[in-house]
Parts: sequence; structure tokens; C-alpha cells
Amino acid sequence: MAMVNLFRKLFLRPALVENQVIASDIAAAVNFRPRKPLKVSVADAMADSEDIPSNIEAFATSVASTNVQHGPFGKSISVETIKDFATLPLLFEGLVNDFQLGSHLGYNVQPALFGGVQGSEAARIAILVNPLYANSDEVVELLSILANPKQHKHEFKLWEHASRVIIPHSLMLSLSRGEIDKNSLSNRRKINSDPKKHSFYVALENIIQWGVRQNASDVHFNLNFNEEHSEVRFTINGRYVAPQMWRMPTQTMFQILSVAWMSGTGGNGPSYDTRVEQQCRIALKIDDKPIMLRWASASTESPGPSVTTRIIKSDANILTLEQLSYLPDQIATYNRAMNAEKGAIILAGVVNSGKSVTIASLMGSLPDYRKKLGIEDPVEILIPGMLQKSINRPLEGDTGKEFDAIAKTAKRFAMNDILIGEIRDKATGMLMVDIVLMGTSVYCTTHTPSALGAFDKLASDMVGVSRDFLSVPGNVKLITYQALLPKLCTCALPLKCITQQGHAEYKASGNDYIKRLQRLYDLDESMLRIGNREGCPKCRHEGLPELNGFKGRTLAAEMVEPDETLLSMVKQADSIGMRRHVAELRGSTRFDDPLMVGKSAMECAVYKMSTGILDPREIEPRFHSFEREEMMRASSKHYAEHVEKQVYTALKKVR
Repeated sequence: MAMVNLFRKLFLRPALVENQVIASDIAAAVNFRPRKPLKVSVADAMADSEDIPSNIEAFATSVASTNVQHGPFGKSISVETIKDFATLPLLFEGLVNDFQLGSHLGYNVQPALFGGVQGSEAARIAILVNPLYANSDEVVELLSILANPKQHKHEFKLWEHASRVIIPHSLMLSLSRGEIDKNSLSNRRKINSDPKKHSFYVALENIIQWGVRQNASDVHFNLNFNEEHSEVRFTINGRYVAPQMWRMPTQTMFQILSVAWMSGTGGNGPSYDTRVEQQCRIALKIDDKPIMLRWASASTESPGPSVTTRIIKSDANILTLEQLSYLPDQIATYNRAMNAEKGAIILAGVVNSGKSVTIASLMGSLPDYRKKLGIEDPVEILIPGMLQKSINRPLEGDTGKEFDAIAKTAKRFAMNDILIGEIRDKATGMLMVDIVLMGTSVYCTTHTPSALGAFDKLASDMVGVSRDFLSVPGNVKLITYQALLPKLCTCALPLKCITQQGHAEYKASGNDYIKRLQRLYDLDESMLRIGNREGCPKCRHEGLPELNGFKGRTLAAEMVEPDETLLSMVKQADSIGMRRHVAELRGSTRFDDPLMVGKSAMECAVYKMSTGILDPREIEPRFHSFEREEMMRASSKHYAEHVEKQVYTALKKVR
């Protein structure tokens, strides 16, 4: 009896700070091994027991040989996810707070009520427990108390199916914090049975449906808990817009996001938590077509948390390079690189620049007799004739080991072409190196602001690919950088209208702007167009005037096939020399010539501007201003003159 009383004092009441000892000394007597030493107060443990020895260590020794038998309190069941927890045959009512558990047990052991409210005939009780504590003596003692009505003020009936429900630590934390309650589990059950019956789920579908019909690439839910209402924004034609029709009460948006998270897969956490970064995937059916939302949430403080969902049309038709608006000589460059069954083809660009769509086009255009494999985080676009594998990588504690098994298997699969998605860290960088060195073609993407910037990104400490590897001929066959720009509608206006009413910001400087374009590019002014802000029935967006005048997007790209001169500069990390070398390849080709060798992505955009499909004002934000371009050219000219003067002086001395 003395041991039981001491046990209750040590583990079923909060610990005091003074006179602390390590509880593992006592726990050894009852075969319990906590993950961390638990500090408890000797004074508190002995306060109400007269027969506890004054020497705590002697008491522990005296009971060390005692054979403690655990009584039969029913079986236990394991639950891995909140979805499984919601399917338990008895309704979860909530946690029972009548028992003052020690602070160290609060997030590991919790009595819970199922089936009915406390005191009702249907009420049952079970212990929710972290796997590490499932067979601990604290749980056994707590079950003993619950099974004996004389030891507590309320009579509870243990759940006959399982006295212990073993749940993951993350789910236990959410329950303890109140993030998961009876209502949220009721929502989860509705989603499990039929998501379409839940009103908040229907609201999510309506929002995404509107975005899909407007060709939005992303939907942004921006919570502002300091305001009554919050806004939903969409990325349409590269613009971050906020339709007033989707402004809604903040609590409604939070409920929509909570329900959306419940319907997702591959998420880190059982519920939407505004305090941490989270990611998951949500499958929807919009207008009878499958849509995948790639969820990424940020625990921003001001004005509040934000969730961005990328809209991925997983079964979309694979477009050809021509349909993606690549130019003929650029397509020929791709074909040269893809014909060789080794080396890497790298697609570079900023976020939302269409890299995944382009790389799907490349993989889809490969002949059927070449065996193809996709390893992605996650699979975004289903590509006919290709084996595809999703890799779910956690936001925290990611070691990249998720790639190991599939990478080893790929070596035995006799693959010709392997898509490995985004190169963003050492795990993916080393995967690319490994596959290239085994003589297989690799297709991958990376986030950089230029094609040549991909070399610096791969060689950075973050990715860790050596410059020795990058400078070997054939290891990197081709690097493409691409950007997406709003394409002018057929209602576009002549460039000279830039100085007229409705374009006030250019009214004073418009003529200088036009003259600068002529100095830089020597283009036919009659072919140049700007967007019509009034729009037309084809392009007008009610409530979103910033989208008027544009219809869809077009692509501007620069492509680099590394030669030996460039590779020697890569090895020496001579970024300036690399840029000058590639620019020299353009030679005397005019800017309104469709040949793109040696031209930058900005110069590709200028070519499309010369054909009347791009507004010059849309080119500058994606790259840099035309004024800056003029300054850079002047600087390069002065540098060339300086080098020429140095060479002349050196030759003169030799003579």
C-alpha cells in the first residue's frame, strides 16, 4: 500500500520545485523507463502518507524486488491518424479533467470520455496514451483507479473494446491543446463519409472552381485575426489579385481551412495549426476534372497566418513545346540535348514560371522505346508512358533518406530518362549527380534568376554539387531559364497611346520611354503594342481592372548549351565571364530576329514585344527596367574599351 500511495503522489499530481529528486530512481522499482528524467518533490510525495520511509532511496530499494502484477484492463488499440481516430465506434466527447495528472504526463496520458456525456448510461472512458507510455505503470495505476469507483468521486465504465487508445504524439498534443474536439471530429466524420455534404468543404470547392475557371495558378487564404474579415487572393496571369466577392468573415475562412486540411493527405500534423508551417495535398474534382491542391502554410504574425494552394491539373493534356510558345530554334536546341541518353537537362526559373509544365512536355515527347521514371515531391502532372513515384518529404528533420530506396531501385530498372523534380538541397543534388554518373539522362528543375545562375545554385553550400562535376563536358547538357509574361489581347493599343489619357504615369515621360526602346533595340514602332485598360468582352474581368487587356500568358526563355570555354569559367566560378561569353554568341543577330542563340530571356521577350504580343511595361518587372539595360550596356562598353586599351598598351611594350 505504501508503494501505491507513493506512486500516486509521484505521478498523478503536479510536481513541486523544491527538494527535487530524479523519479527514475523510483520508476526502476516498477519497471518504468521515461524518455527523460522526471523531477518530482520528495516533500510532496510524502505529505499524506505516514508509512513512507524517510529515506527515499531505501524505500526504492525495498520494493525493487517486488513482483508487480498488472491486472487485466482490456486490450489496447492503435490509431495512426485523426481520420482513423474519427472512425472509432464510440463518439469522442472530450478529455476528463477530474484527475490531476502531473505536468510531465499531460501531453502523454489523458483519460477521455466516449459515447455520451459524463454521468450518462452510454458514457465510457478510455486512456489516450502516447506509444512510449502505453504499458507504463502510470497508465496501469490510472486504469486501476478508474476501474475502482471507490477511489474517485465519479463512477466511470471502462470502454469494453479497448481501455487504452494509443495515438501519435502529434495527435495527443492537438487534443491536449483543444485543437481537436467533439465538433472538429464531427466535421471529420462528415468528410470521411461524404466530403461534398460538408458546407465548408463546398465553400472550398466553390473558391477553387472560380480560380480554375479564371486560369489562376494559386489561391491564397490570408487570415487576419485582428479583423472581422479576411481576404482570398488569386494569382492570375502572374498578378496577385483580391476579388471582393471572396472577402469573408475570418472565422469562416479558418473553418474552411480546417476542413480542407482534414481532407488532405501527406500532411504534417492532424489538424490545421496556425502556429507552424505545414504542407499537404488535397484532391478535388472541379467541373468533373481531377484537381490537386498543393498546400503550403506559413505561420506569419502580421497580419496573420497565410495558406497558399497551388492548383495542379494532374490529368491535363501534355502540351507540345510549340504550344508552350517556344520558338523553332529553341525547340531544335531541346531536341539536340534530348537525343543524347546521358547528362542533365535543367529547367530554371522563379516560382510560378511554368517549369513543371515544360518538363512534362519534354518527358511526354520522348519516344516510347525509352524507359522513363519520375521521382517527385510530389508528382504534379501525370505523364503517359512514364513510371511516377511521389516522395513525401517532411518540413522538419528532412534528411533526404526518402530518395535512397527509389534511387537504388532505379539503377536496376534500366532507365533511359529520369525526372527528379526540383533540385533544392544536398539530397536532390547528390541524386542528380548519382544518376548522371550512371549514364542516364536526368531532367530536373531549380529556382534561379537566370540560366547561368543554375551553375552557382548547384555549386552552392546549400546543394553541394562540385564545380569539378559541373565542368565535365556532357554532365550538364542544357540549362533553360524561362519566365511567363501576360500576353496581350487582340484589343491592344498602339505604343504611341502610352502618352494619351488613361496612362497618366507615362503622359509626361512616354516619348522618352519610346525613344529609349528605339535606341536599345531599333524596332519597328508600328508593330509595338500596349494593353487596353478598358479591355474587351474577351479579356475584361469585372472587379479586377488590373487584368483587363491581357489574355493568357506567353513564355520567354534563354537556353545555354555549355561549351568548353564556358565550362572552364564554371570551374573557376567566373560568373561575369560566363555572361559575357554567352552574350557574344548572339553576334550581330537583330533583336527582332527569331533566332535566339546567345540571347537572354529578356531579349527573347523583346523579340515577342516586336511582334506585338507583349506590352513592354510587362517585361521590366520580370527582368529589369530598360533604363537599367541602357546603363548596363554603357558600363560594358566602357569595360570593353578599357580592356582594349590594356591590350594595346601591352602589345606596345612588347614591340
